[in-house]
Amino acid sequence: ELVKSVTPHNVVVASLQSSYIVDSSTRDRQVSAINRFESLEQQIINFDKILDTVSANLGVSKESIYSFYSSDDNNYNNELSVSYKSAVLYAAIGFVLGAMFVMVFYTLNYIFGKKFTTQGKFFCKFNTVRKLGVINPKNKRTRFVKFIEEKSGDDSSLSKESNYKLLSANIKNITKDMNKILFTGTTDTDSITELVKQLGIKADVKTSFFKDPSSLDSLRDYDGVIIVESRSSSECKYVAEEIELIKNSHIDLVGAVIL
Repeated sequence: ELVKSVTPHNVVVASLQSSYIVDSSTRDRQVSAINRFESLEQQIINFDKILDTVSANLGVSKESIYSFYSSDDNNYNNELSVSYKSAVLYAAIGFVLGAMFVMVFYTLNYIFGKKFTTQGKFFCKFNTVRKLGVINPKNKRTRFVKFIEEKSGDDSSLSKESNYKLLSANIKNITKDMNKILFTGTTDTDSITELVKQLGIKADVKTSFFKDPSSLDSLRDYDGVIIVESRSSSECKYVAEEIELIKNSHIDLVGAVIL
């Protein structure tokens, strides 16, 4: 090629060198594949020997057993296939109906339930009440339930201590010009007392107006009222009446805390 394209030349090969590289990873994969094939082959041989014994005990040829289980037209396979498909179909129908029933139940309970189950429902129903904060539920919850409540905004991802500090600071900022604050609500008094203690706020705690009407008579002694209500415990009917009674007393309803 050099002579044809350029000009006559003489080329002399002085030496020729060759080299090779060993790829250990490829070699190991090849050895592993060979060992796997040998293992499978040995298993096939062992199973074939077992099948010889079974066919001898049954008094049939091994080829007839092979033919029966390899055929797509035998009654056994057809019945098994139909049974399997029916089971899957009924399971799917049952799952869908069950999911629909649960959804309908929770929807009706959310709309028509006497008690509010989420802080979202509370502040949607009583939209004139200021949201001061939401304390994480005390009852034990699974990780899935906790995840759903956090994603739906019904729970906080903050720690218990951080949540109390945030709520305490918010209440103090709102009530900085008020001298006397009252905590009350339709939930149990012990829970309200524990909440005030955790918040570190100087305030009085009174029993619900419906359990002790004298609490309503003492409202005039306070500059502001904070109501504390519990999910799945406080009834919306009594909460509405409680809010109306506070408004009638011309005392400032600072807001609500949801437990």
